[in-house]
Amino acid sequence: MIKNLSFAALLIAASIVWGAPQKPPQQDTLLEYEGDARLFVDLDQISLMAEAKGRIESIDPDDSFRYRSLTVGAYWRLFPQLHLGGFYRIASGATHSDDWIWPTVPEWFWQDTTRRPEHTIIGDITFRQTLPFIPGTWMAELKSQYQFTYYHDDYQYFTEHDVYLHVIRLRPGVTTQLFLDGEPFALVYANADMYIPINFKPQPFYAWYVYLGSLFTITDDIAAGPFIAYRNTAWVTSSDYKRAPTTDEYSVTHRSFNIGVSVVITLRPLE
Repeated sequence: MIKNLSFAALLIAASIVWGAPQKPPQQDTLLEYEGDARLFVDLDQISLMAEAKGRIESIDPDDSFRYRSLTVGAYWRLFPQLHLGGFYRIASGATHSDDWIWPTVPEWFWQDTTRRPEHTIIGDITFRQTLPFIPGTWMAELKSQYQFTYYHDDYQYFTEHDVYLHVIRLRPGVTTQLFLDGEPFALVYANADMYIPINFKPQPFYAWYVYLGSLFTITDDIAAGPFIAYRNTAWVTSSDYKRAPTTDEYSVTHRSFNIGVSVVITLRPLE
């Protein structure tokens, strides 16, 4: 009896100190901006690639330049329709479920991850097939990737820890070329992008996108163009929230329209 009363008193005291745990705010149909630049060096069956990407996000009350990444690697054309790839990516500013924290009672917010590096190893299988039964020059593509991400989180206010994330990425899409006076002048593409977590929640999808874009030929080596995407990311109960004196859990979704620009440079030194 005394033990039960003591435990109840402890819970009451903890609740007073903690206050009511705050859930992340639901983010709906925000407008965000991003850009990427890709460099390809074609060496017959091998194509070297480097990609830089940045994104202004609306997780905070004021938009901020959060996510940035650099990816390097290569594709190997095993067959005309089948490409295998291997890549390394370093990124910062990515937001995960456990980044919802309470460093000062009772304040909760998304921690600033712009200085936290994340390292990702990527294995890629890309299948491409022309669609001759559709008028024009249409091509279907299915990109499948295994992504292994590691980062050391020393921003948490309880304990430092290493994080290992395993993700399957699937990206089906179609592309077509536009011609002017018999010469191709633009590429139009539509894709869906799905991220399936293996060792963490939420499932079945941690994030998914649909986007439409174009690349206009500027020179023989350079193409650039705009794109628009609808982005949906789900976050579930963070570790800090689970430590609070509550049995409640949550799942919130970050939805946004992304407007961006892509630049692609392709060098062919063997031609």
